[in-house]
Amino acid sequence: MMFGPIDRLCVCLISALELRSLDKSQRWNLDNPTKVAMYYANLDRFVEEHHSNCHEFGVTLMLLSGHRMEPFIGSIDLIGRVRTLGISRDEYIFFVEAPKVRFSFYTERVRKTIVPMLSALSR
Repeated sequence: MMFGPIDRLCVCLISALELRSLDKSQRWNLDNPTKVAMYYANLDRFVEEHHSNCHEFGVTLMLLSGHRMEPFIGSIDLIGRVRTLGISRDEYIFFVEAPKVRFSFYTERVRKTIVPMLSALSR
């Protein structure tokens, strides 16, 4: 049975969706190398099988990556460090998202206290 034009499009979209899950898995499991390695092994098997299926039906498989993630080599307790500055919790908000934290400040005094501490951290 041959795929039609719509089926070919769906096959490519399924690959893209599966690969996107790699980012999510890494963000939640980078502290667990065994789990990351298992995920990569499963993903390798999926891509290999999918590539064979595409080849069998004359579909070109194209893998795209919008960015590259580097492994984390450590962590910094930013929230703990901010707490040591003696600033009231109702003077700022933060949103933690791997691999970054976003701060919003309600006063210039808080900005002038937190920003230098963040700027002094090693990269």
